[in-house]
Amino acid sequence: MILDGIFKGNDEQIKKYRHLLHPRLKVDRNGNAVVPKYFYVPTLCIDAERREPGSQKRIPSEEGDADNLFLMGQALYIMSELLVDGLLHINELDPIRRYLPSYNRP
Repeated sequence: MILDGIFKGNDEQIKKYRHLLHPRLKVDRNGNAVVPKYFYVPTLCIDAERREPGSQKRIPSEEGDADNLFLMGQALYIMSELLVDGLLHINELDPIRRYLPSYNRP
């Protein structure tokens, strides 16, 4: 949704989803942000979760740590950070501008 906001020029959407994403990132031993592949409810808490969905704490998966990166999520995160920080331009990511209507493309 961050990338969607960047392509649409929607600063509120970018801010909202960055705010939601950052607390969910893990940090590796070098201090780099790592995107977990998924979150799960521990086995001991499954019954309580079934009784009241959303009530239990989710734990990040081991897939998506420094030794076992979830490459798709990590790539999307890095691209969004580069675009937001102005280190990458949309046209460098999509040189033929497929995100534009056909009549606006070069």
